[in-house]
Amino acid sequence: MRSGSVVQRWAEDGGAHQPGETSLGDLYGSEAILSGTVAQSSAEVRPPCPDRAVPADRESVDLAAVDRRNVGPESAHLAVESEDRAALLDSLILCKFLRGVFSDLFAESAEILQLVTGWDVTAAELHETAQRIVTGKKRFNILAGWTPAEDTLPERMLQQALPDDPRAHLSAARLQALVKAYNLARGWSEEGWLPAESAHD
Repeated sequence: MRSGSVVQRWAEDGGAHQPGETSLGDLYGSEAILSGTVAQSSAEVRPPCPDRAVPADRESVDLAAVDRRNVGPESAHLAVESEDRAALLDSLILCKFLRGVFSDLFAESAEILQLVTGWDVTAAELHETAQRIVTGKKRFNILAGWTPAEDTLPERMLQQALPDDPRAHLSAARLQALVKAYNLARGWSEEGWLPAESAHD
């Protein structure tokens, strides 16, 4: 195994999540709606695994400059980047607990795929694939009857600040602005509808 490889770093970090441990889903769940990925949290398809309901690779997107108490539409690209990375990890059937071992997720995933399958793919191709996966999930939702009114959060979360942090409050108007920014960053309509060319891919 080459020194510093993804697999070696993963092994040195102790490997996969063990049953019974506190998951990242437990740690991040209460904060997710006020983070830089709030629009994604309300608008994305969430698989049944509770650990996969968390935005992936939070450590690898630049959330340091985001004030989670006052997140704005300018942060929508962070939600897009996070969701693309999550889509790639899921499609490669890699546990999201591996996310911290990658220096360059798309390039190193291309290397892993080449070593395991012999396929010659580039980081750019994998990034494009991840974007197609997210669009495919959106297409499925539309076919299943999704409407823009569903891109919201429970009313309680939009009316109450966190008990231990009164400044941590997310209004319905700000959430809708974030969802709109996320949709536009994805290349969809403001309401979240796919452009005609994407709908027929």
